[in-house]
Amino acid sequence: YPLFTLYTAFMRASKILKLLKTFSLLLILIPTISEASNSALPLFDAQADAVPIREKKNFGVDFTVGQPVPSVLGALVGANIGSDLRLSLGAGSFWFWSTYSANIKIFLSESNLTGYFGGGLTYLSGKAGAVLFWNLPFDQYLTPYIEGGLDYTSDIGLHLGFNLGLTVPEAHIIILPGLSFGWYF
Repeated sequence: YPLFTLYTAFMRASKILKLLKTFSLLLILIPTISEASNSALPLFDAQADAVPIREKKNFGVDFTVGQPVPSVLGALVGANIGSDLRLSLGAGSFWFWSTYSANIKIFLSESNLTGYFGGGLTYLSGKAGAVLFWNLPFDQYLTPYIEGGLDYTSDIGLHLGFNLGLTVPEAHIIILPGLSFGWYF
């Protein structure tokens, strides 16, 4: 039994490392891909003299799955600072937990579709116990998290984002994918 437990833990850790490795490679390649797509596809803003979309669309609201990190369902309010930075506040639910966050995202290019990385602080409030794969031994906890993903904002402000977030409250690794859909104006 202890050998099986050790083997299971090792396999989980190796899968997480593979996923993070693949995800980091995508983040490195996204700026190149998105710059090429801006000039090739009419779906993206291809105007050479245009102001970058995140400078035109300053504030927004997103409805989310998997954000703020960690959450199952949530909402984010964001403010773009120039074309390469976004500050966000969020609230969500993680089963019988409430999640509140403040974060920063740094975009890798000015194009409509770009990769980003970021992080922030999450306050978890709930009841100690098992949540999915994790046994969380606290009722309240303030924990940092990191995230990376893809962000798309259309010319009319329609926003779509995908991310992978990681947090480690009291040595419990939580990695969750996220999806956000909203509008920036």
